[in-house]
Amino acid sequence: VLLQIPKEPFEGIILGGIVVKHVKTEKDVVAEKDDMIKNAYQFALGVVLSQGNKPVDSSFELAEVSTGVLNARSAVTAEFRNQSAEAAKDMPFKAEIFYEDHPEAVYKVSRDVSMAPNSVMKYEFIDQEGYGFGEGEYTLRATLLHRGKLWEFEKKFNISGEDAGYMKENALNLQNAAETDENRIAWLPIVCGLLAVMIICFFIVLLKRKKSDDRSENKYAE
Repeated sequence: VLLQIPKEPFEGIILGGIVVKHVKTEKDVVAEKDDMIKNAYQFALGVVLSQGNKPVDSSFELAEVSTGVLNARSAVTAEFRNQSAEAAKDMPFKAEIFYEDHPEAVYKVSRDVSMAPNSVMKYEFIDQEGYGFGEGEYTLRATLLHRGKLWEFEKKFNISGEDAGYMKENALNLQNAAETDENRIAWLPIVCGLLAVMIICFFIVLLKRKKSDDRSENKYAE
């Protein structure tokens, strides 16, 4: 296998791969003509190219933040970029999303992430609880720890009323939450009515017992 490498010297690493697959002959095609299931085999080999062991300078960026619906749930997607020619593995990653000036984060995450050289990582903050992301101003704060250096990011973003409405209409968990709230509201008058009837019946029974006791006392008094 011949590899075409850059003519100019480069620092860091270049990741790639070689895909090997079986090439069918005319005899194979004829043999599989009447088969309902046709098999194809291939495998991939990872390739790492480098021209030295000199470490390259790290460079990370929080490029943009967007909103939408993923897997039938409302979500915020943050695009992080590794702008250096090095593989960044198992980096401690923390992020929090704040609504306007509220001190408490509406979403937070802490985990390890890895990024390939010169790559983009789209991290998805998916609303699993069904609270949703309403209209307003938000702030995303995140950190990455790589080779002892802490990278800090902050970006403000806005969710318009139109975007918030779209997520509410298309996020399945928000629809279920809304239906649950509507059902609770619908049942509330019925429950209150039943409680009122039970309380009235209770007092009627008490009054009847009291009258019965009074009659009994008057009878014995005579």
